Amino acid sequence: MPLKKFLLFGLFLFFTSSLFSQEPFQENDISYQYDPNCYLHFDYTTYFQEDSVQILISLTLNKNSSNNWQDDYKFYLAYKADYKESEVLKSDTINMSKHMVGYYDNNYLFRLVLPQNDEYELIEFTIKPEALEEELVYGISLLESLNYGKANIFILDDQENVPIIQNYFLTDQKVRFQSSNDQRDETLWIYYYDAEFDMAIPPMIVDDNQVSKSLSISKLISVKEDSITSFANEGLYFVQRDTSSLEGVAFRVQKEPFPKFGTYEDLIKPLKYISTRDENQELSTEDNPKSQFENYWFSLLNSQNLAQSTIKEFYNRVYEANFFFTGYKEGWRTDMGMIYLVYGQPDKVFRHEEYEEWIYNQNINMPAIRFTFVKIKNVFADNHYTLVRDRKFDKHWFRAVELWRKGKK
Repeated sequence: MPLKKFLLFGLFLFFTSSLFSQEPFQENDISYQYDPNCYLHFDYTTYFQEDSVQILISLTLNKNSSNNWQDDYKFYLAYKADYKESEVLKSDTINMSKHMVGYYDNNYLFRLVLPQNDEYELIEFTIKPEALEEELVYGISLLESLNYGKANIFILDDQENVPIIQNYFLTDQKVRFQSSNDQRDETLWIYYYDAEFDMAIPPMIVDDNQVSKSLSISKLISVKEDSITSFANEGLYFVQRDTSSLEGVAFRVQKEPFPKFGTYEDLIKPLKYISTRDENQELSTEDNPKSQFENYWFSLLNSQNLAQSTIKEFYNRVYEANFFFTGYKEGWRTDMGMIYLVYGQPDKVFRHEEYEEWIYNQNINMPAIRFTFVKIKNVFADNHYTLVRDRKFDKHWFRAVELWRKGKK
């Protein structure tokens, strides 16, 4: 090989090897995924077909970020055998503008169609901003066995004509359902569940005697594919083409201003995480929720200024929990949402194939702690995680709750 070509080849190997992580994905700290101030939020959903996999990707840019994403960000794909392997089997620099399918506000949507390959089960999707040193790496699982099928049903916002990737949308928002095939006259069946799901129980309660509530169908609706549909009622919906299978797509419908709260009745509900049994009883029986809400915070903190700042921080956390973790139930009710609400953004996050670890470093108020969430297959959600509970969490939990009750969070 001529010297010039040899040197160019050597430089190519150097830069590509430094760009793509040569360590297992599960050893990467991905805590930025739950950072509300990160310059972008990444989300994706996969549709498995006979010989290919379709990946819908959503990139929501922070309002303070540049919107010139074509010039300001570079995108790379690295294919690995699984979460534990470090070897990069294949890598690509990708021009995302060729895969863009829609845009609204600061949200950009893309579609990748890749051939199925038994050699790799994980794609590392790397986003490298030109102006920053930090790059963001996200894992896209191609392991079909960990995900329920969506029957290749896509939800599109009718006004913007773009796919909806998030697990919720708002009441009366006009949507259409489409499939990967070109048939537009098939009947889809939509199950509506008007149920208020239980909120998560504290992490130290391992002997939960609560009886699981059965989920009853409130209404069955039929629609034609590609017809315009909207939903007036809040709750959980599940869309199927074949009612004899478990495949379908689920979503929540919420009233504005979700993921924020708009009523005092809603504002009171998450207070159960930081309240005593007697306080919870009062909160659930009070006829005047506005008065009860104000009295609760001001009597707890004995200072109007401290109460106002604590209320703002608490409900910012509720909003963020709803944004990050809403699935078949509101984000603040989930195990991850509960921990995020009480403890805040984790200092370190490590995602494995079947579980996720959150680490909170020691600080002046709290000792270090680690939470583990196991991924559970759920017909209504691809990313349903359950906290591994342990009695040893009791003192740490009560300390965290006490900080909120003193306005020190």
